[in-house]
Amino acid sequence: MPPIRVTGPFISITVGSPETRLGVSVAGGVGPINIPIINIPATPGFGNSTDAPSSGFFNSGRGGTSGFGNFGPDTSGFFNFTRNLGSSGLLNAGLLQSGIHNFGNSISGFENTSNLDLEFRALNSGLGNVGSRLSGIFHNSSGASTFNLGSANGGGLNFGSANLGSFNLGNGNIGGFNIGDANHGSANFGFANFGDNNFGFGNLGDFNLGFGNTGVGNIGFGNTGDYNIGFGNTGSGNIGLANTGNGNSGVGFTGSNLFGFGGLNSGTNNTGLFNSGDGNTGFFNSGEGNFGIGNTGSYNTGIGNTSTANTGIGNTGSFNTGLFNSGSLNTGLSNAGSTNTGNLNTGGLNTGDFNTGSGNTGYYNNGNLNTGAFNSGNRNNGYFWRADDRGQFGFDFGITMPGIPLNIGVNVDLAIPVTGFIDGIAVQPFSMDVPIDLNLFIDLPSPIPNVTIPLGDGESITVEIPKIVINRFDLTGFNVGNVGGIPFSRMHIEIINNVGPISVPILHIPAAPGVGNSTINPTSGFFNSGPGAGSGFFNAGQFISGFSNEGGRFLSGFENIGQLTSGMGNIGNIVTGWYNTSTAGLTGALLSGIGNVGSRLAGFLLSGTGQ
Repeated sequence: MPPIRVTGPFISITVGSPETRLGVSVAGGVGPINIPIINIPATPGFGNSTDAPSSGFFNSGRGGTSGFGNFGPDTSGFFNFTRNLGSSGLLNAGLLQSGIHNFGNSISGFENTSNLDLEFRALNSGLGNVGSRLSGIFHNSSGASTFNLGSANGGGLNFGSANLGSFNLGNGNIGGFNIGDANHGSANFGFANFGDNNFGFGNLGDFNLGFGNTGVGNIGFGNTGDYNIGFGNTGSGNIGLANTGNGNSGVGFTGSNLFGFGGLNSGTNNTGLFNSGDGNTGFFNSGEGNFGIGNTGSYNTGIGNTSTANTGIGNTGSFNTGLFNSGSLNTGLSNAGSTNTGNLNTGGLNTGDFNTGSGNTGYYNNGNLNTGAFNSGNRNNGYFWRADDRGQFGFDFGITMPGIPLNIGVNVDLAIPVTGFIDGIAVQPFSMDVPIDLNLFIDLPSPIPNVTIPLGDGESITVEIPKIVINRFDLTGFNVGNVGGIPFSRMHIEIINNVGPISVPILHIPAAPGVGNSTINPTSGFFNSGPGAGSGFFNAGQFISGFSNEGGRFLSGFENIGQLTSGMGNIGNIVTGWYNTSTAGLTGALLSGIGNVGSRLAGFLLSGTGQ
């Protein structure tokens, strides 16, 4: 059989026309619409936001509780924080507790602390125990005492508050056997020493006697180096005043192993007496660009400062405004941490006093980012919290419209004209050979024998098939919706539902550390903005403590603008003191003192650029 070719058809169909209209009828209703302004449902208690009914005041969480300010299920008492299973008492954090100020799982008594995760039962009872499976009073799992006379201590046998360590007499110490406040190390006597076995104030190193020494074994103040006796020496093994070098005995030498008196000033561009550095104004300065007495650092204003751009007395850190700070960027007194606004802080970024944690606004906190006092947890608002994220509050005010009934019926009538044509179909002509293999057999009656006549053997006949054409036919107009005279049923769509509920937020204040903060990172204090991660009041920026500071990073004090700045009313980068203004742009100005305008200046009411 040969191949057969068929051509066509071309089909053209038009649905609808410019005059076509789709008949749609809609009927229904929306509403009624209720807009509640204030809706306080009647529930047990007052101000509770628990899932299950609770009695009492301002309880939250899963509920089924009673009391005041509790969070969690099945809890009674005051300000307890409970996970999964209930507690009773006051200020407990954990689960299955009774008593006062306990932390952990399965604890009774007073001031007990578990050292296990909250998923594991501590089984503690008694008073002031730290560990697990303990009873009695004031001991830990290793048998050491946990007795402290004070608040917010981490350790044992401390007399004071906010100490992290043991056997401290004072406040805010990190370490052991310190007498004084804000020491960071062990066996220090005094304030804000950073190291071990120091006697004095603001020493940075070990075995120093005096204040403002940086190094080891110095006696005096403002020495930088090791084993100096006197003040303002830079180097090691000097005895005397304002020597620069090693092994000198005397006053104002620049060199080594000298005895007696050097020149009145042995440096260059000094104003005063016995200065051995450069560009100093005052007495016994051995650094550069200092104003005052016995400074061994650079661009300091004051007495006995051993680092850079301090305004004050006995600062061994850098960029401080105040006294005896062994940290940096502090505004205050005897801070061993950095970027604090306050006094005697061993942590950093605090606004307040005696904080051993960081980012606190308040007093005696050894946790972080607390607003309040005596908190050993983190991100708390209030007092004496041992858990995290307690005392936070938020506020939401808005309008919630309940679901709006919607009832709509839609009818659609279809009558769409369809026209077009289908072109002809052509079967092209073809031929084929028909093979023939045929014998004709004639059956004759007897006695005449049968006869077979061969008609063809192995031959064929060619058959020609002409072109076959099916002519075009047109589609006369008919309507979808009424085909062949059969009417099409009307389409009916019915919608019965509710729209909403619709919530319109008006004011949203999320629960967070502090009050009124809009910072990106958690911040303690009040009404701070910007990246955050600091403390204080009305600050805008990152890593800031104090009041109304604005700028980049690392500011402490009051109303400063810039970065790496402490003090009050300063503008610029690396500025300390009061009301100084940098002219160095983003470059570090190295300004200290009062009322200076320029860069690399120390002193009072100066302008220009120093060395």
